[in-house]
Amino acid sequence: MNRSDNEFFENYKCLDKICGEIFGYTNGVSEYIRAMEEEHGQLDLRSDWVRDYKQLKHVRWVRNQIAHEAADERISKDDDTRFVLDFYDRIMRQTDPLAVYYQIQQKRADTISKENQPSRSSIIMLVLLILVIVGVAIYALACGLGG
Repeated sequence: MNRSDNEFFENYKCLDKICGEIFGYTNGVSEYIRAMEEEHGQLDLRSDWVRDYKQLKHVRWVRNQIAHEAADERISKDDDTRFVLDFYDRIMRQTDPLAVYYQIQQKRADTISKENQPSRSSIIMLVLLILVIVGVAIYALACGLGG
């Protein structure tokens, strides 16, 4: 394995490890790709999502070529190594596609939850209504109107 492919391979292993830690699997990049495939139906596919998905599949293929081929010529390209390093950094900063997707989903869930909660004024009105009903009932009982 030449020096460039070795550098790519070592950086890929770091990316694979952090992805594996996220998902609890040994094949982290493959699991990340699988998660993207599961979630893509929920998204308005943006070009960066598609680009990252295709690039992850590509660098996984490059890694497999390096691991299983005894080639003297270089397999990886500088862009492959840059992508792996950049993607690792984006995971660490939680700006990778799945982190962004999950953040959007969480914001939507929070918004829906807030919309479904009664407002403070609604609660106050309900308490006042109950107090009025109780007050009328007590008045009716005190005046002998209760039955």
